[in-house]
Amino acid sequence: MANKSSIPTLFQELSVWRDKDVFHPDMDSDAIIEQLFPRDFAGFTRSMSDIIGSFYGILLQAAGNLGGVNMPDALSESLMRELGRAKANTLLQQFPELNRDARGILKAIISAIYGASPEYNFQINRYEPDMVKFTMTGDDRYHRISKRLNLSAQLEWPVVTPFFQAVCEVIAPGFTVDTALEELFDSSECRYNISIYRDTNPAVQEKVQTGMRPPFFLLPEAPLSTAGKFLEMELGNAGSFEMENFATLVQMAISGEAWNANRLYPTGNHQYMLGDKFRAFRVGVFEKDTVYKAVVESMVVRKRKRKSIANIFSAKGDLVYQLIFDYFMWSEGEFTRKFSSLRKDATALVNMPAALPHLARIDFTDPYHYLSVISPFEVQHCLGHFEHYPCVPGLSLYRILALEAGRWLAEMELLPLVGKPVVDSLTIHSNMIMPVETPYAVHTRVTRMSAQIIQFESKVVAIDNPGIVYTVIIFDVQL
Repeated sequence: MANKSSIPTLFQELSVWRDKDVFHPDMDSDAIIEQLFPRDFAGFTRSMSDIIGSFYGILLQAAGNLGGVNMPDALSESLMRELGRAKANTLLQQFPELNRDARGILKAIISAIYGASPEYNFQINRYEPDMVKFTMTGDDRYHRISKRLNLSAQLEWPVVTPFFQAVCEVIAPGFTVDTALEELFDSSECRYNISIYRDTNPAVQEKVQTGMRPPFFLLPEAPLSTAGKFLEMELGNAGSFEMENFATLVQMAISGEAWNANRLYPTGNHQYMLGDKFRAFRVGVFEKDTVYKAVVESMVVRKRKRKSIANIFSAKGDLVYQLIFDYFMWSEGEFTRKFSSLRKDATALVNMPAALPHLARIDFTDPYHYLSVISPFEVQHCLGHFEHYPCVPGLSLYRILALEAGRWLAEMELLPLVGKPVVDSLTIHSNMIMPVETPYAVHTRVTRMSAQIIQFESKVVAIDNPGIVYTVIIFDVQL
């Protein structure tokens, strides 16, 4: 038996839990405790931190394996936001008199450091109701595990920023937080500068942005809010975005990207967003009655090349969809020179888009591989989409194809008993700009991916030359 005095003091201090442990009579309990139990609080804390960090990293690694390279950052953001909300709500229950300003937000962050992240140290540099500034240093356990798992390059640092933002939203709406990475070494030693302040210039809904005009430019009615390079907006009820109406959700997200890109990288001149590739993935459970919220992140890949990632959350904060939009930002001069042949100065006679062109199947030999023709798009179908340069919007093509998919499912008696099919994924590859006033052919292949998932793959081509591919649209629906 080990000497009682050799039992770690920390073990004795935690006797409220450990006294309930029962060893087998043949075991030397004191020796096991001496050998395995952390010697001190620092060791105990490090062990707990390693477990938390490992759980975080392994979860993100699995997300990346399932959903691709963008999924770990999306999951990390969702997780941190949810933890921030939970922490802030718990603290408000404990201390209802907590300051509802920058000071209260800081206290919530300090509480989180004391209770769960003791590796961090802080230095408060400014402490006022409307402004708090502090520096956070120490060992970033999230960086430590993500580096070990080769995930660090896929994450936005510091990963705790969404946690801080969520604390702001709960404790003091109208306040925002900026985090600046000053140092982050391979050893995971970090130095982050954080500012918490009242947002005196909240986002407003401007009507004209980035080469788009209403009605194609479509922002939700709810107010917008910004934090750093992020834009947050409430989209509306999930039931409004089923099947063909998923195009409206995407339209709002792309309009939000246009608005946010103009806010972050203004040029003073008109710019034009030319889509390269759009992808949407469902990563969570679809609930028809929830309200969707989008968090849009705008990124510059290189001078012209841009990327937008829009995470769509439920009212509970669960990530439901991730939308990734790769596009090129062209100056007005570049665009007008490149597409001068498209210019039409005549104004459409209507203020709102007419009914969409009709898609007609002309080959009925194989229901799983058929040919269709889309009647010509007119100028009024493209209002607000490159003003004076009318061309077919990819989202309008998706809407037409989704309507046709609904008819196909009905004919095959595959529609769900209640409601519409749920969009599981959507990919739009834009190869060439599609002029208006010309018909197009569509080659569609339908594949039953599983008992519940049906995939529609459509290739939009020149009606007289199937080798000229304008757009490829692929979407999966869950029955």
